[in-house]
Amino acid sequence: MPSTDKEAVPYSYLAALKKELACRCELYNPYAWKTVYIGGGTPSLMSYRQIEELLAFVKESLPGGLTEDCEVTIEANPADICPEFLETIAAVGINRLSVGVQCVSEQVLEFLGRRADAATVTSALDCIKALWTKDVGRRFSADLISGLPFLSDEEFLSGVSTVLDSGADHVSLYSLMLEENTPLWRQVRAGKAPYSAEDIDRQWFLGREMLEKAGIMQYEVSNFARPGFESRHNTVYWHMDNFIGIGAGASGTVGNERWTGSCSIHDYLSGWQGIDAAEASTGSLSGGKSLIEQIPQEEEILDERTREYEFLMMGFRLRAGVSSSEYKRRFGGDLSERIGGEKGLFADWEKKDLAFRYERAGETFFSLTGEGLMLLNRFLVNL
Repeated sequence: MPSTDKEAVPYSYLAALKKELACRCELYNPYAWKTVYIGGGTPSLMSYRQIEELLAFVKESLPGGLTEDCEVTIEANPADICPEFLETIAAVGINRLSVGVQCVSEQVLEFLGRRADAATVTSALDCIKALWTKDVGRRFSADLISGLPFLSDEEFLSGVSTVLDSGADHVSLYSLMLEENTPLWRQVRAGKAPYSAEDIDRQWFLGREMLEKAGIMQYEVSNFARPGFESRHNTVYWHMDNFIGIGAGASGTVGNERWTGSCSIHDYLSGWQGIDAAEASTGSLSGGKSLIEQIPQEEEILDERTREYEFLMMGFRLRAGVSSSEYKRRFGGDLSERIGGEKGLFADWEKKDLAFRYERAGETFFSLTGEGLMLLNRFLVNL
């Protein structure tokens, strides 16, 4: 549970976030926030006072503040969920909670070294059901992972069922992926943890079936929601719209400019500590030098070809697919011609019932079917 006294997140980090946000707002001049996502790491480690202070600064950073229907999400670890935490985030205007459940198996959670054991996860979900999801204005998303070591099909489905019972309107269902040189990767390599692509896929499909039977429908490769409860913030990424990301390791894209802050918290803090708030709010240092040039980050200017491919790559992740009129508006070309809609890749996938096209509000959309989405990487390589 977040502390109201001793700060688990140092105030120096909060101060750096404020400076970066002020600088980005000055550079890109947005008017109001349509969505806000407090995530990456474990923001629920912030004290209640810090959460309140951060949200207040976000609201005050733009002339229009938050739009009337702004979606404001915070990620949380099950170990931090308690009545006081839920009351605090509701009081400061957060209306969407995203919790990294992963699973409800004691053996698996202990093996993974998670802060929350099975009893803590269950208690957190009970608390959310009693105090959060009962309010129609509050939304709840949970993350689950298929194919975790030592996780049986029965335990996996029990986790899906428990999440559904808690009142979740959105579920991110991920397949276990091994990243090289991580502790889990080493354990699998050493034969200390089982790893089976078959188990991963089987559990994922079992989970999809259970979710969709409960009315939580797949709308993106790994994301499911009740109709109308899709993540508006993540949809910004998938539609390749502008977004501002701040913090260590955070990325943002505005127009053809993309940046990613240093993943080193030490380097991130060092970059902002020598800059005062007044300089940050002007976007430049004394002498007119750009402030951003002083900050450790990677920068990229996206050429037209990269932007076009990313638009298709992200758009085909969505069950709704890609709009031909939006493609023409952005890139001036014919989408059907680009993807082989009459004679080529898309037409071939359509014949195999892996893709389809449809009309909505006078627009033509090209989309992959549920089975086609499972072969998304193959489609994109061929594209």
